[in-house]
Amino acid sequence: MSVQIALLRGINVGGNRLLPMVELRAVLEGLGARDVRTYIQSGNAAYRGDLDGDDVADAIFATNGFRPDVLVIPLDSYAACLATNPFPEAESDPKALHLFFLASPSLIDEANLHVAKGLRERFVLTERVFYLHTPDYLSGSTIAPKFEKLLDVAATARNWRPTVPTPASSWTTAAMATRISSLAATPPRRAIPLPTAGSSGWRI
Repeated sequence: MSVQIALLRGINVGGNRLLPMVELRAVLEGLGARDVRTYIQSGNAAYRGDLDGDDVADAIFATNGFRPDVLVIPLDSYAACLATNPFPEAESDPKALHLFFLASPSLIDEANLHVAKGLRERFVLTERVFYLHTPDYLSGSTIAPKFEKLLDVAATARNWRPTVPTPASSWTTAAMATRISSLAATPPRRAIPLPTAGSSGWRI
């Protein structure tokens, strides 16, 4: 089975749309996923299986009464996104570096984004990821609040710190780049080889 990354949007925020990670793991396992890992309460999971975002969202609706947006990304595609971070010098301040994973490619003219960004903000837009370095953090960003409307696509954002689980205590994007081979090991301490980056797209 292939390894997939699931990123849920808009759960466990302000006491609304509550989904404990133990319940998310149960949902994924109930759908046949194996070697499920989750990280923090914002909805980050890794598993072996072929579930897509609709499968996961429908199952959550059946058990919890709401249907979150779920973006499913193959591990190799996710690894490629991390490896091609255009702002490596910003990784030391993870709350200032954000990856917006796009549900579909945006057709926007990038000139419109440049007009919307703050003076200290930098960005790179690729087919599937909008990389944003905002030294004043999201609270001081001028482009982040307008981002989805400008691009006209749904997106799920993570900062450089919490994105995808690894079996160790430090489940961070940076750690993912160097320790990805142990992500969904079977059994947990057995490493899996890193897939070739940049192959398939992802699904919602």
